[in-house]
Amino acid sequence: FKLLASSKPVTYSIQGSGIVTFNFNNILLPDSNVNEPASNGFVKYSIEPKNNLNDNTEVKNKAYIFFDFNPPIVTNEVLNTYVSHITNIKESNLLSKIILYPNPASDIVTFNINNLNNTDLVCNIYNIVGELVRSEKLIKNQRQIYINNLSNGVYILEINNKEWSDKQKLIIQRN
Repeated sequence: FKLLASSKPVTYSIQGSGIVTFNFNNILLPDSNVNEPASNGFVKYSIEPKNNLNDNTEVKNKAYIFFDFNPPIVTNEVLNTYVSHITNIKESNLLSKIILYPNPASDIVTFNINNLNNTDLVCNIYNIVGELVRSEKLIKNQRQIYINNLSNGVYILEINNKEWSDKQKLIIQRN
């Protein structure tokens, strides 16, 4: 377990088998009816998988959020499926329609599409766990995507229109 970030100062403790308790002492968030953006808080953490997990092992997670002495608010349950390697990501090759450059990229990535006439396209960018982090309609002849608001890491860039879809691995790397 590694705490990566939080919206306010936080302490945490780990109990038993996979239970983490986060405490925000005197957080004093305003009511969401008064100031919705300021009423939100978060914790961001990472967990390394156990060494003996088999592919397709399901890991479920949910949170119970307590405010003062009120009953908990229960979040939706999240299901992650462990895989030891990413599949169905095509590297740039002769069979792929999308060619990305530079890759790794830092602020802007340019793409070319083989055998495609000028057409309106949609670009979706997914993080490594498959969550959509960005979606953008591309106008005809637009071949650059600004990625300066995304963190370093590995992403899946998907470009599609009504007739086809193709994906490429995109690496964002800044010094």
